[in-house]
Amino acid sequence: MELNLSVPKPKDSNPWDSNDRALTQGLLSLGFRRPCICDNYCADPQRLEHLNLAIRICLGFRASRFGFEFTAVRLVCSLMLAMQTLTEIRRMLEAAGLRPQKAFGQCFLIDHNMLGKLIELAELPAGQKVLEVGPGTGTLTEELLAGGASVVAAEIDHGLCRLLRERLGDRTGFTLIEGDVLAGKHRLSPAVLEALPERTQLLSNLPYNIATPLLAECLAESWRHLRHPAGARRRFERMTFTVQREVAERLGSPCGSGAYGPVSVMTAVMGTVRQGAVVSPGAFWPRPNVESRMCRIDFDPARAGQLEDVAVLQQLLQHAFGQRRKQMRSICRRKGMAFSPEAVEASMASASIDPSRRPERVDPAEFLAFANALARAV
Repeated sequence: MELNLSVPKPKDSNPWDSNDRALTQGLLSLGFRRPCICDNYCADPQRLEHLNLAIRICLGFRASRFGFEFTAVRLVCSLMLAMQTLTEIRRMLEAAGLRPQKAFGQCFLIDHNMLGKLIELAELPAGQKVLEVGPGTGTLTEELLAGGASVVAAEIDHGLCRLLRERLGDRTGFTLIEGDVLAGKHRLSPAVLEALPERTQLLSNLPYNIATPLLAECLAESWRHLRHPAGARRRFERMTFTVQREVAERLGSPCGSGAYGPVSVMTAVMGTVRQGAVVSPGAFWPRPNVESRMCRIDFDPARAGQLEDVAVLQQLLQHAFGQRRKQMRSICRRKGMAFSPEAVEASMASASIDPSRRPERVDPAEFLAFANALARAV
């Protein structure tokens, strides 16, 4: 039996706007939702043509009696959408004399379905300029550019920077910053900030080894912009990323849980967390030893505006959770604390915090009150 794939090509520029009911059902059956990554392909005519052809092939297989597994058909579709495959990534790295660097926490996201879900979770506005940290070989970068976004990519691996310049250096909307995205423990790279618009977003498959300090600093930078919008300050209105599942759960951990810590408090005080899909180790190369998870943080100006000084909150959390099994009263005697024991004790009392409690039993609202009282005591 010969499979007939002679389906006419639609005239519509966007498959969602097509009157072809079979095409719309094909998109839905492939797991796409509206709006989604599929819409982004419409900004690139070649991608759109690939998408339409791939959907029709999938529909043809499903209508046939050959009994093909739909997962295999979906793989065909992802290949035709021209995302980088593992074979292609390996070939590129080998040709450039490169390999993934464990020191940089490099694990490339190679599952096309997961990549699409990550972009979908971000809900990027049209023409948005985003920060991508650790672009690797540019898999996510290419998808964002094809969807009409502009990308500021920060890459610390000099070999990958050479590769990215060769592949994407002439693409409109692509800016490469070679170097560490963090200029210090509590400071983003000035070069990265200068390349970004005043209001921006982060969208990345984050390297494991910098995820927590980077997210905390993006929140802190957003607070600084809120308080002092003039100058070089930037506001990260949304951050969408993949991280270790443990880190993702820590971001939204409630007071009293084992994962509750400084980044939990920072996120609760200045934003809202939305958990996305769990990503298995097999979706990455090299394969990590742990599961990952997609996550999204939306900066909340109303919440963040209640904080007097983000630097005070950061220092307070550092000392409080530095020895999380100690009672809160021990903060008064910690070395390196920039406040007098008397000021710390009085501020704790002002926030109605029992000094015998441990840090994991102090909720974000209480830490906020404590930090604000300390800031006013300076």
